[in-house]
Amino acid sequence: MQRDISKIVLSITILFLTRIPTVSQVRLDTAVLRKVVASEIDDSTKMVAHLSLGKYYVDNNNDSSIAHTQQAYLLALKLKSKKYEAQTLDVLGAALLRRGNVDEALGYLLKGLKLFESQQEKTFLIVSNRNIAAVYKSQNDTAKARQYYINALRIKPRGSLDSLLRSWALMDLGDLYLKMNKPDSALYYAQQSFNIGIKMPGLYIKKYLPLALNTIGRIHQQTKKYNEALVKYKQALQTAFANSNLQAAADNYMSIAFLYKETNNLDSAFYYARQAFTISQQVNNPYAIEVSSTFLKNYFKEKNRLDSAFVYQEIMGAAKDSLLSLEKIRQVQNISFNEQLEQQRIIAAQADLRNKIKIYLLIAGLIILLLFAIVLLRSNRRKQKDKIKIEKTLAELKAAQSQLIQSEKMASLGELTAGIAHEIQNPLNFVNNFSDVNTELINELKNEINTGNNQEAVLIANDIEENEQKINHHGKRAD
Repeated sequence: MQRDISKIVLSITILFLTRIPTVSQVRLDTAVLRKVVASEIDDSTKMVAHLSLGKYYVDNNNDSSIAHTQQAYLLALKLKSKKYEAQTLDVLGAALLRRGNVDEALGYLLKGLKLFESQQEKTFLIVSNRNIAAVYKSQNDTAKARQYYINALRIKPRGSLDSLLRSWALMDLGDLYLKMNKPDSALYYAQQSFNIGIKMPGLYIKKYLPLALNTIGRIHQQTKKYNEALVKYKQALQTAFANSNLQAAADNYMSIAFLYKETNNLDSAFYYARQAFTISQQVNNPYAIEVSSTFLKNYFKEKNRLDSAFVYQEIMGAAKDSLLSLEKIRQVQNISFNEQLEQQRIIAAQADLRNKIKIYLLIAGLIILLLFAIVLLRSNRRKQKDKIKIEKTLAELKAAQSQLIQSEKMASLGELTAGIAHEIQNPLNFVNNFSDVNTELINELKNEINTGNNQEAVLIANDIEENEQKINHHGKRAD
């Protein structure tokens, strides 16, 4: 099993590298892929394996293609992969179109187209536009079909794969012009498709080349160029067998049968219709079985071989019953798929709700933290302002204190100076007074001497002496 897993991982890696929009043209180990989708491998690998099987079976087994692609789509939604969601939508649309579910197919294809456009997936855009055109072509809306084919052809090929996809769009456009009864335009585009496809390397790459050849053949048949038409049908047969496209082989066998019937070559028509019938049974395609068995029934009825006609009538009826049974199975599968899809949507909605709740809680937490931060910031700012005010007040107080101290110092100094001045002024006043008295006594002393009154003069002299002593005393006080 481990070897099988390794092998499929390698196959898937190749698909990733080559970016193949449809793998129906390459040979895959489908048994290994089926083991992978049944295993407990991771969803991503399982998704790619389902998608690979869906692409592989799109032209070989329509129901298998839808079943696998639906599972791939559910896994793409679960993994939220827009890239693979777009691819699964495109394959689902293509498979549903082949089954006749036109409205549902168009819905998936248009949704896939928008995703491809948003991702700029130019290679897949070629395929998507071509598939949408096929839906409108099936409903005979030739104007819209032509527009989408033109959209596909406007995308410039960037490699061999894009060129191959372009050749398919050219092939389909040629078939569209044939339906529009414009054989010249039909031949022009079908021939371009053939010219590109025939140059592509590899057998399985040419798997759809028989369709272009078939279109060219039908163009010749419509213009009554039966020989040229027969050559193209047989060339298409050879290419179909060489590229293992049995359904294309059956279709071309029927084209040859209808050509021989149109030219009234009934035995050859019977032979080729019989070949188409055999291959249709081999590939188990109820639609092809119904067409070929109806042709054979009418052939034997015209030959009046009613037993053989009845046999093919029974086969034709069984084919129709098979188609009805398949339709019932498909309806059941659709119900199951829609239920799974709804379950996926519910799970996705629940997940989105949980994510929204987480986001709301996170936002609420952030708001609380923001409010808390704002409160802290405001508090811090208030503290800063208060600190500045306190510091300013403290500075003012210090300045006032300094001024007060200085004033007190000056007052003290003034008081001290006044006291000192007072203490000096008092003895100086005595000195000045006694000095003035002595001046007067000296004048009196001179008068008394001049008059000859010596006794009085002696008394005045004594007073002067006494005053000098007082002057000396008070001078020392001032000192």
